[in-house]
Formats: sequence, structure tokens, C-alpha cells
Amino acid sequence: MDIRQTPIQAVYFDNNQGTHLRALRDSWRVFLILVSGLGWYAASSVLSAVTDVVAFWLCSEVIFRPLSPLFCYWWSTLTARALSSSLNYTLNRRYVFGGRPSGRTLLRYYCLWFSQLICSYLLLLALNWLLPGIWPTVNKAAGDIILAVCSYQVQMHWVFREEGPHGAG
Repeated sequence: MDIRQTPIQAVYFDNNQGTHLRALRDSWRVFLILVSGLGWYAASSVLSAVTDVVAFWLCSEVIFRPLSPLFCYWWSTLTARALSSSLNYTLNRRYVFGGRPSGRTLLRYYCLWFSQLICSYLLLLALNWLLPGIWPTVNKAAGDIILAVCSYQVQMHWVFREEGPHGAG
């Protein structure tokens, strides 16, 4: 099949005098709509991260401190993730992805949550081993930043993906 370029003539009524398009203002408004989900995700992530780091610090330095480091970090990570995840799920469902509460999104979210819990714990152990002079809470936060970048894509394309009329995404 042959593809050819064909010029066309653009026809504007009254030389486009009646347009209401304001190029800069309207482009800015479209841009804001496109990035608003990412902005809300960033705000949700910061609030959840602060909750997670504070809970981890409290658990690892006070509540589970008498345990061995391996168990202390596990229970601290689990507790912090459990607390921050309820906040994160609610904010992301309501403000970032605009979904309605459903068992399907909750199940998907907590499948992602469980994999992030394991990754967060393993990253914490690895960073504590690689950087032994760094405070464990800092190492946990650094590992969780890496996980947050991936999490946005997974939530957007799988967890909160809009379902079609027959349940197909």
C-alpha cells in the first residue's frame, strides 16, 4: 500500500476571529489536569511516608527495641506499613485515582502492599548491611522512596484501573 502526503486547506470562519482559545492559559489548564493525579499522589505519598517513618521509628526505638534487630525491624516494618497503608489506600482511592471503594481494589492494593512490605524489609536489611553507620530509619526511608516510584505505576495500571462494563479492564 502506498502512503502519500496530501496538503489540505484549513478554513477558518472570519479568519478565526471568533475563537475563544487562549493558548497559554488553556494549555496551562490542560497541563494542570494532566499532572493533578501525580500531584495528589505525591501529597498522599508524603503523608503516608511520614506516618510510616514515624511509626517505624517509634516501634524500632521503643516498642520492639528489646527484640533482636532482625525481629525488631520486621515487626516495626509490619506495624508501620499497616498503619500507613490504610491512610495511603484511602487517599489514593479517593483523591488520586478517583475510584469507588471495592473489594477488588482493596484486594489488589493489599497484594501490592504485601510485596512492598517484603521488599521494604529486605531493602532495610540490605542497606543496614551496606551502610552500617546510617540510622536504620534513614535506610528504611531511602528504600521506601525506591518502592514508591514503582508503586504509582502499579496502582494506576492495576490496583485502581477502571473496570469495563463486564469487569474487563
